[in-house]
Amino acid sequence: VWKLPLEYVAEFNLAGGFQYGSTFSSSSPSGASPTSAQTDAALRFANSHNNAQSGYYNWYVCKGIYNATFNPSTKKLLDDPFFTTGAGHGYHLPSRQELTGVFSYSGQAHYGSSVNYSNVNEACQFGNIKRTFGADYTSTGNGTCYALRFKRATGNPNDGSSLGDFPLAADNSMCCAYRYTRVGSFANDNNLTAQLKVECVYLGEAGASMPIATISDDSWWSARASETVTRIFPAAGYIYPAYVSGSGTLNYRGLGYYWSGTWYDSSFSLFAYFYSLNARAYSRDSRNHGFAVRLFSSE
Repeated sequence: VWKLPLEYVAEFNLAGGFQYGSTFSSSSPSGASPTSAQTDAALRFANSHNNAQSGYYNWYVCKGIYNATFNPSTKKLLDDPFFTTGAGHGYHLPSRQELTGVFSYSGQAHYGSSVNYSNVNEACQFGNIKRTFGADYTSTGNGTCYALRFKRATGNPNDGSSLGDFPLAADNSMCCAYRYTRVGSFANDNNLTAQLKVECVYLGEAGASMPIATISDDSWWSARASETVTRIFPAAGYIYPAYVSGSGTLNYRGLGYYWSGTWYDSSFSLFAYFYSLNARAYSRDSRNHGFAVRLFSSE
């Protein structure tokens, strides 16, 4: 009767919209070249999860905030017809708490070494639901992490969010199994195939008492392929500095950087980041970086 949290996430990254985005004239390491995903005039959804098929947008343009160097015309990405009447209608730039619901807050979705995290309480948002949910995470360090998420909360949120804004989830009606899979090398070498694969299966109240070892078995997931929600996130790197309708330098293609719409302080905003060890929603950097954008449904 409702969408699962992962279903609110668009299938593909945003691409195109050169008047809002940035292309690149060089890369580190050298050898990468821009594609239509960076140079197309019209905004659109990317047509694949290949790391060369994402657009890059600085935070000033994402939010429509004036900056003399990086958004001198006060352009606002979400005012484009793509969002008002086109395929992007009903989508928005996610908050940091929405990204937490996908990636974990500070790296608990950890797949690069052996971990066991129990009773993690996370402030999450999906649609108009804002709650603090409980979660358990486990990994042997083989590139996959398993989690039981969106359970009844057992304590205050680990990010310091206000319980007034994110009250404790009182039951397990939204409990879901998650699987995080590292795809490719996650090396800073301009590779096109490194991705983070995130999968979700609804469990409900019955899942709350399930040992996490039950879902830490790929045969369990294979048996539920028809009910699994999957989202794949390219490790597209970022452009620095990201001038509107201009060129910068492409860096770290093979790692993932995704803007949230959440302000941090007068110089920085928050973004989601994933690399060879873990995925997290709490990272901060300068707003003049051109990061990928994954939209979330507002419906």
